[in-house]
Amino acid sequence: MQRASSDTSSTNHPSRVGAEAPTLFPRGWSPRRAWTVASGTAFLLTALCVATPLPAEEEGLPISLGSWWRYFKGVREPSPDPFTGLPTTAWTRIEFDDSAWLTGRTGIGFGDNDDETVLKDMQYAYLSVYARKRFWVPDPSEVRGLALRIDWDDGFVAYLNGEEIARSGLTRAPPRFTDAASEPREVGEPETFIIDPRRLVSGTNIVSIQVHNVSLSSSDLSLAPELITSPDVCSLLGAIDGTFDIRSRSVRLAWQPQLTWESVAVRREGVVLVQDLDPQLGFYVDPEPPIGADLEYTLEVRVAGETCLLQSVVYTIPPEAFLLEDGAGWRFRRGHDAPPATWTDAEFDDSAWEFGPTPIGYGDGDDRTVLADMQEILGKQRGYLTVFLRRAVEIPDPDAQSLILRVRYDDGAVVWVNGNEYRRLNVDPTAAITHETSALEVSDELAFADLEISKEVLRPGRNVFAVSVHNVSATSSDLTFTAWIWARGDDPVTPESAFRRGDVDDDGSAGLSDAITLLDYLFRAGPSPACLDAADVDDSGRLDLSDAIALLRWLFVGDAPPPPPSLDCGMDPTSDELPLCRSSSC
Repeated sequence: MQRASSDTSSTNHPSRVGAEAPTLFPRGWSPRRAWTVASGTAFLLTALCVATPLPAEEEGLPISLGSWWRYFKGVREPSPDPFTGLPTTAWTRIEFDDSAWLTGRTGIGFGDNDDETVLKDMQYAYLSVYARKRFWVPDPSEVRGLALRIDWDDGFVAYLNGEEIARSGLTRAPPRFTDAASEPREVGEPETFIIDPRRLVSGTNIVSIQVHNVSLSSSDLSLAPELITSPDVCSLLGAIDGTFDIRSRSVRLAWQPQLTWESVAVRREGVVLVQDLDPQLGFYVDPEPPIGADLEYTLEVRVAGETCLLQSVVYTIPPEAFLLEDGAGWRFRRGHDAPPATWTDAEFDDSAWEFGPTPIGYGDGDDRTVLADMQEILGKQRGYLTVFLRRAVEIPDPDAQSLILRVRYDDGAVVWVNGNEYRRLNVDPTAAITHETSALEVSDELAFADLEISKEVLRPGRNVFAVSVHNVSATSSDLTFTAWIWARGDDPVTPESAFRRGDVDDDGSAGLSDAITLLDYLFRAGPSPACLDAADVDDSGRLDLSDAIALLRWLFVGDAPPPPPSLDCGMDPTSDELPLCRSSSC
């Protein structure tokens, strides 16, 4: 939308809403009716009526880009609470008096030469701008579909008749005029948000938007909104978020129902799983999907009189594809101060770092390695923002497979592979990463990202993954981190640590000979088992007489079999100091 810029904030434009003359006749009057009231002045009144158009702020739908809006520079709250001074949404309502606000055409902003109304004084002066647009709807029942199409830089919240209809990049409700957007966003790709037409009222309606910059020093801001009617509803429903839950081996489908979804059915590979699901739930769990396949899930949605199909393909990961799982041990360093500059390098010596199984963190009671000293408690402990972690993973042939790293984090994380920074998750993309770097915003404790690892950063054999995990503040009530790595391909890679627990003599089975081999090693200086993890029958992290007893009791007394992976080839789910190993039969 490259348009010539103008500074309408200081120009008395003859078409400004505030400069327009009032309408001479009440709504619904016509020149004919005026004639009957005052026939002697009918000609004059008719001429004046024709010359006085409907005010721009009372135009009907749709509202296009370049229309006139009232706006307010965010140097203070536009409608503060009279007692506390905190923000309210009174300014978003029809009855709010905005007669003192400025007027200008959209887009509104500065920088990049793409705004019609240019805010030359915004940089270093104020973070936010508020805008309002009145429009007239004779009969809301005749409006078939309604949507807000908006392009913005950097964050916004939108309201229709005082009710929130869309937001991005702002968390507080309502945001304060001094709030910064959570992350930068550039204009160029407008997004569309569906609005239920039943929010409209007969007569005057109002759409209100506040847009916020990411910082006072930001070089640009822009607000370019439109209200469109009869949108392609199906194209605006968004996508299904389909996820394979590694822990429960289930598939979770999630969606954000906009408008009013009348009904929804769920299909997997064309087969109906549920015919009439409550769409407002926002999710569906397939508890027992086929494993090791790309499964196509389809939502059949009935909305606004149309039937829409939303699809998602989910790969259900087979156990043998994992090279690293939740529960594996990681080396970690508490962020009381900065680690050495080379801490992400593959050759860095982390032997002095602490060691513990994932999840690593505190709060919520879901971490296996608890950082009890991380939260800052006034007068009791100092706390720290960041924890640094490292893990070596054996990858026999990086070129043979596509490798996926899933990182679950709260609140933010930065990932390095063999010393190369690979991805930032909810962390300032321009910030130097130190022990004092905070996450951008509070994240969902279940937030995760699936990262496809480029073959260019991997090497055959030992690869080191380094992660810094950042809290949003030292006083945050929780932090967590865990990770998985799996391979995709026709022939899944067998991880180096795949073994059969109880197969001490490495012959592919478990029997009396395995107990004898273990006892010979423990008490007669016999040869060491090929895989010490396989000989750790009770999964205690050490080899002793109890392992031989547990194996014999299983074989001859009927006690429980060895813990996972038992006699199925797999990884050790328990973190310990025993070296990685692989049974020859795996």
